Amino acid sequence: MTDVRTKIKNGDYENKLPYPRKPSKPNGGTVLNAKDAAAFLEAFKAYDAALVDYHADRDAYNRESGEIYDTFKADVLAELGLTDHPKADKLFGMAWDHGHSSGYSDVLSWAEEFAELVN
Repeated sequence: MTDVRTKIKNGDYENKLPYPRKPSKPNGGTVLNAKDAAAFLEAFKAYDAALVDYHADRDAYNRESGEIYDTFKADVLAELGLTDHPKADKLFGMAWDHGHSSGYSDVLSWAEEFAELVN
């Protein structure tokens, strides 16, 4: 089994899906005639379709991120020998709170520190 630090360096915990960009809502401006109104309506229909695609892409990205989080958590707890420990979720939650803004390596470092308290 590859250790967690190696997996972090290899990018195993990175979301491979591109981060979705929300489409811009069309600006109708001042609709002066039927031609302008028709053009705005078409632009808004295209925006609605793009918005549906954006929501689907965002949901897929978030699902993938959740799966990565679950895998990372399971790997960290397994490496520390805490998979079945009654305080494993609490320990990982504290490590995540302390380190996730700095990356997975910091979360792992915090988990290693906290593991000393429960072993």
